[in-house]
Amino acid sequence: MHLVKNKLLFLFLAFFISKNILAQSISEIENAGNNLENIIHGSLSKDAPHLFRIGFETIDTILKRSDKKYKIVYLFSMNCHSSLELFPRLVDFVNSNSEFELFPIEGHRAIDTAMIKKYLSYYNFFGTMFILDTDKYGNKRNPFSRLDKLTKTICKECDYKKMGFSSFYIFDEENKVVLHNSWTTPGLKKMDALVEWYKMKN
Repeated sequence: MHLVKNKLLFLFLAFFISKNILAQSISEIENAGNNLENIIHGSLSKDAPHLFRIGFETIDTILKRSDKKYKIVYLFSMNCHSSLELFPRLVDFVNSNSEFELFPIEGHRAIDTAMIKKYLSYYNFFGTMFILDTDKYGNKRNPFSRLDKLTKTICKECDYKKMGFSSFYIFDEENKVVLHNSWTTPGLKKMDALVEWYKMKN
């Protein structure tokens, strides 16, 4: 009985410690608002991807000040198979179309920063990934509440109930949403829709 109690205590402590280590990882990430000029002007080093905590107002500012014709805001998650499958295609598309800039946004409250940087580097993304500020938008287990708030703020015409990980919005030079999709569209079909839309524009 004593052994069982010790084992349960050990498991509880291990869970508590690991949970707090992960939770701390997001608070240790620099705030995008404090690095605004470097992010906007692309003056951050290209040796590795960059991670920044971000708020909705800062997202809006970066989108408005970007000099690209189209900006893709992509709701990303390392825990979402569709995200992991679609992200490399988006990176390839943006790297081969200079009119576009990609803004991946992670909505989870705790992430493994080393793992995510390794993943981004593997797919030749040396830009910036933004992480929604959980201190500001709710430090709950369910990240969809944060994504809902983001969608309501930056895409009024979107049905926030259908937006989730692996969805994206495309903004034009006037910061208007010109294309968006939702979880109802299968993973790579989203890529097909983007390519088709861009062909029609040109």
